[in-house]
Amino acid sequence: LREKGILIQPLYVAVWRECKGIKPEEMIELLVHFRLAAQVETNEYYITNVKQFFLPAVLSSYTGVPTFASAGYCMRATLLHMMFSTGYVTPGFFTRLVTIMAESPLCHLHFAKGIFRNRVTFRFGYPPIDHVTITEIHNAIQVDVIRYAPDAPEPFQKVCQNLQLTLESSCWQVDQCFSSTEAPSRKAHHDSSTIPSIFKAVRKIKFVCQGPECVSGSDTHHLIHIPGQTTDLPLCCEKSDKYRRPTEEEAYWFQAVEHSKKNRRLSQNELFYVSQNIGDKLTGLAASIEMTTQLQALQQQYAKYNDVCFHLLYDWERRGGERERLVEILETIGLQKLAEKVVQEEYAPKDKTESEIQTTHSNHQIPSGLQSVDPPQNQYMYQT
Repeated sequence: LREKGILIQPLYVAVWRECKGIKPEEMIELLVHFRLAAQVETNEYYITNVKQFFLPAVLSSYTGVPTFASAGYCMRATLLHMMFSTGYVTPGFFTRLVTIMAESPLCHLHFAKGIFRNRVTFRFGYPPIDHVTITEIHNAIQVDVIRYAPDAPEPFQKVCQNLQLTLESSCWQVDQCFSSTEAPSRKAHHDSSTIPSIFKAVRKIKFVCQGPECVSGSDTHHLIHIPGQTTDLPLCCEKSDKYRRPTEEEAYWFQAVEHSKKNRRLSQNELFYVSQNIGDKLTGLAASIEMTTQLQALQQQYAKYNDVCFHLLYDWERRGGERERLVEILETIGLQKLAEKVVQEEYAPKDKTESEIQTTHSNHQIPSGLQSVDPPQNQYMYQT
């Protein structure tokens, strides 16, 4: 119970057996009603027909790094922060949130990662493959979504968006728990007057900025995006008014828009292929995409880079570069055959996966003034 927060039926029956006026099952029902406990199924106790309940409030607190993640993951979305207008997390909100989520058929407690009263990890999805770690930090509830299985059947972007729906539904249930001791109704969800003023803190979902020009800094800040944000709509952040496309880590949270093949977003694998076949046209390419200054800076530091052209194209694409425009540029500088391949997405056999390319090009020091070129991947820093 103290290590994993699981209360089994034989234990609570024995504890409350001598209590007068309330039966063991009635006590458990009371805890479940107030969302302090949730009935779950785990493999921790191999006794058939024994009820198990998750009680996060009895666990010890997590004191490690809020953004810690085990090595070896292949995908990681930028951090989601649930912010409260009061400047702090409403007391009792986190406990009830993770208790409600533990009841979801999409969430399975993941004890191998450690379970704490202020930090809970689930295996999420169907099948439950991806890791979702929910942590209460000093001014927000933080959600970290990580994939370790490269061949998972469900797209990672869909998993992140399903998680958002699960979070929204769970938060609504927490509101109902605070608003009344009676059974919640959908009508009450739309009537804020039913919620006591002490619990009327406004929540807002924000995403940590992973912009090329911001990721190397130590000051965590958030994106500024519109309702209905999609992967192709430009956004900015709290530190910069410059609009750009969402990065790969940010885009997992947003709805993808289907495009014609002609202007589908360029993958890192495609950028790598183009960079390997650009030949002596690099100067012309840089001039066409208006990044001659960046090219010169990269060439001055050439020893630190395996592929200057890839870095250049990678930064250009993140700033909004599109497939159709790249095709036009390649044709202009005399690389018609390469342009045709980009249009038709017909390439040589892929010697490297996107994750391998990303790894290959993410371990270099960025020259001064070029922080937007090849930003470090999946590096999160949060000051507490």
